[in-house]
Amino acid sequence: AGRGADAIRLYRSRLQSESERLVEQLYPQEFPKSITGFAFSDVPFQKALHASIRALGFDAYKKLLVSQFHRVSLILDHCALVRKLAGQTMDDVERATKAAADEGSGGRGEGATATVARILKEQRASVQHEFGSTMEELSDMFHARCAKLLSHRADQNAHLGMTGFAQIYSVSQMFTQRLRRSNTKMGYGLKSIIVSQNEQWVQADVPVDFQAMVNNIVEGKQEQWEGRHLTTASMSATAATKEQQDSLLYVGGTGYPVVGCSLMLIKIVIEYLECARTIESLVVDVVQRLTDVLKVFNSRTCQVILGAGAMQSAGLKNISAKHIALASQALGLVIRLIPYVQSAMQHTLSRSQFVLLEQFDKAENDYREHQVELFQKLVTIMAERANVHCHSLE
Repeated sequence: AGRGADAIRLYRSRLQSESERLVEQLYPQEFPKSITGFAFSDVPFQKALHASIRALGFDAYKKLLVSQFHRVSLILDHCALVRKLAGQTMDDVERATKAAADEGSGGRGEGATATVARILKEQRASVQHEFGSTMEELSDMFHARCAKLLSHRADQNAHLGMTGFAQIYSVSQMFTQRLRRSNTKMGYGLKSIIVSQNEQWVQADVPVDFQAMVNNIVEGKQEQWEGRHLTTASMSATAATKEQQDSLLYVGGTGYPVVGCSLMLIKIVIEYLECARTIESLVVDVVQRLTDVLKVFNSRTCQVILGAGAMQSAGLKNISAKHIALASQALGLVIRLIPYVQSAMQHTLSRSQFVLLEQFDKAENDYREHQVELFQKLVTIMAERANVHCHSLE
């Protein structure tokens, strides 16, 4: 039993060092070969890898990921095959040993046969344990190395359009699924937003790209979302000409004045819709994240307007009727948009998942209740102003 386990441990050590060498062969040419004297987790190694990975163009980077994950898969397949062959060899040894024990006992010693069976069982368990440890250590190593390829370009990947993001995600899923077959898991996440604490609550112009995106959602033209990737620059810039902007954002024929955070919310909603359409495996996550984003926008708007938080966070002298009116319009825009977003998500869900869409109904109700509170606050302000003017006329 000890010899079998010792042989597997030796195999594991050789396999791990050879796997590291094979993986590092795929690193960019800019990666200095002299750095390989360091361990993977050492700072000099990571600095060199960081610089070489970030210098790659998108196509070269994607090719590196594909090659890396393909090689990792081959190594894991090799290890699984060796494990299978070892099991078959042990089956042959077990049958031969039991036969020899039976012959040697001359049919008199059931105890001897039982002892042999116990020893073989212990040997099998020991070998299988060592193979399990080998697969686990390999998976951990590959997980760490492939995760670094993604994290070193995290900010660059964050600026990818949906097409590029989908490609990177698809390649990563290949790796994730392969590790899961080796009893290892790797997670993923989507980004979320909050209303900017520095929002000044002044009306913003609406770039033509935003109006086109909203029109596509309203008209159900999902295939036209892709390719119109909005950037932070396009949201903050005042665009080239006045003809490229409007003072209102129209949803189903109704115009709404918007503030900066409303445009940010629209951008994030569109990105999530593109994500759900492009990557089917994330649809359920997207529903949850979308409704979370809507809840956060609603609660933060309440905090900064009704709660007067904008006086501290954005330096406003007071919360005026104009601020409240703009906040109400911001909520009205979302209320008008939610049914179209809900309809768009319905096309990506299976019938059994339609129950998830009820979360949008709950979010819409919360927005309507908040809007009523804003209306009541406006009425209170107007009543106070009327009383002041009435007293001045006495």
